[in-house]
Amino acid sequence: MLIANSALSDAALMTALDTIRQKCASDPELGQAIACLGQYLIESTGIRPESELQISRQNSTSNPEVPSSIEPTEDTTQSQSQDVPSVSIHPPLDLSNLFSGKGRLDTVPIIPKPQPSGPAVHRDRLQIKAETCEWIIRKHLADQTGSTEEQKQLDLQMQKLREKAKSLGGGDVFWVCQPQARNRNEDLIRRLGRCYQNASRATNCVLRVMSPDEKRCTPERLHQAFSLLAEACSALKVAIRGLRPKPDTDQDALFHWIRYQTESERVFLQRYMRIDDDADPEQWSELQARIETFEKFLDEPEQAKRIRKQTFNVLDYHLKKILHDSGDDSAFQNHWKKITKSVEDLMTEQGVEPDDPSLRDRFIPILDRLPEQMEMSENLRKVFQSIDDYLSSQEEKKVAESDTTTDTPIQWSSLVLRVREVLENKSILVIGGAQRPGASMKLKQAFGLTEVYWPKQTEHVTSAYDFEHWVARDETGLVLLAIRWSAHGYNDIQHFCKQYDKPLVRLPGGYHPNQVAEQIFRQAGRKLGLDSTTDHQMSKYMQNS
Repeated sequence: MLIANSALSDAALMTALDTIRQKCASDPELGQAIACLGQYLIESTGIRPESELQISRQNSTSNPEVPSSIEPTEDTTQSQSQDVPSVSIHPPLDLSNLFSGKGRLDTVPIIPKPQPSGPAVHRDRLQIKAETCEWIIRKHLADQTGSTEEQKQLDLQMQKLREKAKSLGGGDVFWVCQPQARNRNEDLIRRLGRCYQNASRATNCVLRVMSPDEKRCTPERLHQAFSLLAEACSALKVAIRGLRPKPDTDQDALFHWIRYQTESERVFLQRYMRIDDDADPEQWSELQARIETFEKFLDEPEQAKRIRKQTFNVLDYHLKKILHDSGDDSAFQNHWKKITKSVEDLMTEQGVEPDDPSLRDRFIPILDRLPEQMEMSENLRKVFQSIDDYLSSQEEKKVAESDTTTDTPIQWSSLVLRVREVLENKSILVIGGAQRPGASMKLKQAFGLTEVYWPKQTEHVTSAYDFEHWVARDETGLVLLAIRWSAHGYNDIQHFCKQYDKPLVRLPGGYHPNQVAEQIFRQAGRKLGLDSTTDHQMSKYMQNS
């Protein structure tokens, strides 16, 4: 027989038990964990505390209205005395209030109803949390406007959300509604909601791929699905950290499920599975686009997927030829025709968007291999415009994250330094493409410019006339026309350059100062007053490079 430590007083034990009750009342997850532990110990040992049986008998004797919860029979009593040891607390304590849930805290019982578990449940709970974040944003707006009709709709929506959460076990689904989280920056709550939604949808993608009915569950497809989920789960963790230090139970359980499943399925994930490798929650929209692309793939019929894969294979072949083949003009034109047709098929017949990462990422490596003058279809121009917007956003992110206060001087080429002599303390106008903060800063530093004017292209800026006032400024010393990204109407800018006597340089490639300086030498060297010695240096530089 096991005897409790006699040094432990009844009061101390009651205090400890009461403290546990208080903790469980304020933290249902802790209550669930303790309840599960107790249930496991009872089921694994088959032993019922003798004191509990004694309490039940005392309760049934002292209070006839309370039925006995445990009424041992002669068989069970005999079985316990012969087969298993009894467990008692000596001296016996009056724990009736604790077992009946009527202690000093008139709250929920310390043994909550067991909650369901599994990735499907986490998926649904994450979706509820995403909808709750949107609810909070609408609630803030309704409170500001005082719309009673909107308030009624919000109350009805919250009632439905609570019913859904109750069917999934409750828990901390609505933690974001607590004042300390709800009153935080609205942008953080909106970002959190998007991250919750991405994690929910990525979980669903994994479950669909792993479904026994899914005939296309290849190792490649499984890796792609788990990669999306790992990134979404990591970004969600960072977004939660911005609102509270306590981890989210669904996110945490989902992360451990990913680790278990990837080890079981032998799927190696290079990113977002280490504590020091966090995904950026600010990139939720880019991740959302990739998840949507994967969802569309899963929704497509098998035949449509085969056709799309074949089209992408043709596109890859001709892009590779342009990247590695020598500059044969006739061969280039043939490859480019095939590329244009593949893009048209993908966008018009197979529903691929111009900003689809699977399309965009294929063209980025060949940007510097494209010739200065080439015909481009409207759909292909949309693809290149999306590439320009993407590169601009990535550059903005790098500039924001980099330390721009460094005093380390940059070693520019001799060509850059010569251009600096004629453009220093002047401004330049860049036409075409999305503004690149990093490129603007480098051009300004390299050529000693006072300003880089780079107007944003919009649907209202469609012709060269929209740039005339920039060309006419006295401080404008040069006009750069990014022909790869500019609209056809911008070519008329040369008329204003002649009118105001400003050099015009067509920029076929990137914005690096070395590339820009080279084009300035080629197209506007004499107009800028660069002497023959400099021209000779330029020719020598060209041969060496």
